Amino acid sequence: MKNKSILILMASVLFMSGCKENSEGETTAEIEPFQYDDGDVVKRGYLDKSGNMWFATTREGVFKYDGKTFTNISTKDGLCSDMVDAIIEDDNGLMWFGT
Repeated sequence: MKNKSILILMASVLFMSGCKENSEGETTAEIEPFQYDDGDVVKRGYLDKSGNMWFATTREGVFKYDGKTFTNISTKDGLCSDMVDAIIEDDNGLMWFGT
């Protein structure tokens, strides 16, 4: 259930935007505000060379979005901590996470 909440949070922040016309007839983007609770927070985002989006969180490790699905990587998968502060990809395509 906790993972489902973070997925909804990330999807809302990334994809919930709308457009509207102003008085001059120009279209402008409008971002929907999101109310955070005491759950997890996305601290960083990273777009890798393959087009995957990575999200560093304060409590649940890293999430990878490949355009269709989210995959969670956490201490259960070998991270030293679920609080991730940095994401980077090296020249060989390996992802590095600062915990």
